[in-house]
Amino acid sequence: MSPTNPTDRQLQIVPLGGVAEFGKNTMVYRCGDDAIIVDAGMMFPGDELPGVDTVVPDLKYLTQCPRIHGLILTHGHEDHVGGVPHLLRQHPTIPIYATDHVREILRIRLQEHGDIRDVDLRPLPLADDRVDLGPFGVQSLAVAHSIPCTRAIALHTPLGPIIHTADFKFDDAPIDGVRTEIERFREFGDAGVLALMIDSTNADRLGSTPGEHVALEGLRSVVGSADGRVFVTLFSSNIHRIQGLVDVARECGRRVAVVGASLIRHVDIAERLGLIRIPDGLRIAPRKAMGIPCRKLLVVVTGSQGEPTSALSRIAFDRHRDFYIESGDLLVHSARKIPGNEKRIERVFNELTRIGVDIVTADDAAVHVSGHPAADDIHRMLEATRPAFVVPVHGEQRQLRANRDLAVSFGQDPDRVPLMSCGERLVLDWDAWTLHEDVPVGDQWVDSLGEIVSYDAIRERRQVGADGVVAVAWTQDTLRRRIEGDPVLSARGFAPPFQPGDTLYRGAQDTVIESVVTAPPEAWLDPDRMAEHVHGDLRRFLRRRTRRRPLIVPLLLK
Repeated sequence: MSPTNPTDRQLQIVPLGGVAEFGKNTMVYRCGDDAIIVDAGMMFPGDELPGVDTVVPDLKYLTQCPRIHGLILTHGHEDHVGGVPHLLRQHPTIPIYATDHVREILRIRLQEHGDIRDVDLRPLPLADDRVDLGPFGVQSLAVAHSIPCTRAIALHTPLGPIIHTADFKFDDAPIDGVRTEIERFREFGDAGVLALMIDSTNADRLGSTPGEHVALEGLRSVVGSADGRVFVTLFSSNIHRIQGLVDVARECGRRVAVVGASLIRHVDIAERLGLIRIPDGLRIAPRKAMGIPCRKLLVVVTGSQGEPTSALSRIAFDRHRDFYIESGDLLVHSARKIPGNEKRIERVFNELTRIGVDIVTADDAAVHVSGHPAADDIHRMLEATRPAFVVPVHGEQRQLRANRDLAVSFGQDPDRVPLMSCGERLVLDWDAWTLHEDVPVGDQWVDSLGEIVSYDAIRERRQVGADGVVAVAWTQDTLRRRIEGDPVLSARGFAPPFQPGDTLYRGAQDTVIESVVTAPPEAWLDPDRMAEHVHGDLRRFLRRRTRRRPLIVPLLLK
């Protein structure tokens, strides 16, 4: 069956991101020519992608969907909403359904993208409300998570209901009073659920994920016993944790400074919407914070992943305009270390340790809890919904397989727990499923201006980063077929000595002169051909002499 001509009686589930990988959560649900999208996420690039601001899914598949009725957003984390600008550039009229909190995050985010205007933002139906989008009916269910207003999605399809859990956990004493609505999930289970699309992030962890109050008690103990300034770094969107820190600071007689652009943005949004309560006079402006006694200050700061330009990194290396940190101060790392960021985090920790700063992490005290379900929580969700199919999502292969094994151990028929990856279509009916590996997927790299960065650009940047760049300029007499004067060369980031008079520099000049005068006749008639000829000869010379491959920039002057 072709992905461009599905039958109306089949339900197709197509992950463009977020399945068999962490980040870029983007799921397409399709019946016939009709489709909706749940979430449009991104992930942050590693050091191997210089100049890339975000990584988003390739959305080619959406061109094969004649009617896309809407984008449903489950919550405001970047791995679920960070790809919205990229999606809107390709599908500018798509209606977006989201909670007040997510819509406010998007409004501010989209202001940074001046080319995106007139976005169709609509409220996500809450409680028992429902919105019909083509053949799909959409309802939402409250779930606890590490960001306010997170919603699971109940998707009514012609074949039956799909429950898309999004990110969730169970918390019997949530900071904001919002619990996962397990009774509503159970009501759907009683009526019959076709498929449960379930969070796999912590499926390989035993037991249950602790509630946010556990982290709050850990923070209360650590902050309460501190003598100097306390710096706490966490994810900017963790409003529940920040509310807990505000409460702890008030109890301990400390004022709170919020430092870092993304953190300030999230806190300001939460305050406007009444999602966080900061007593009058408790929050202090960053520029005034260092003027109060050490025991009276708690600083909430960005940089939990060791980002080089984050507020914490700049404070640690004494590059921050308003803050410094010194011996006797305390840093609390209240976040998960995302795989791949360990070296960056340790770099910051080592510098702080050298200064004499005490550091407390989740390995030392209960100062962080996850926002995702562990094994017992997954069992609880399966018991409530009793789906015909269980489809693990949101995780890498190890987490997906662990979630599958859990479902089978809890009594699910192993033939009804399909494992899929991005690039595959899962086709469902009540009795069977099939997988088709025919969906175009991949990553697209986006810079800070919203432009797509090509592989060639990345390759050149890596080359410059590794071996530098060498530019050469010369003037030639085309009629007499000779070079005029000596070529001028300039290098940046090129390791060997390379100044006029150096042996290597003179050898490079001689190479360029010989390359020009021995160039084939057609190169003398075409400046681009001549530049290409010189480029190749100079590249080979430098590679032979230095075993390096700098980026060569030939400039034929008129």
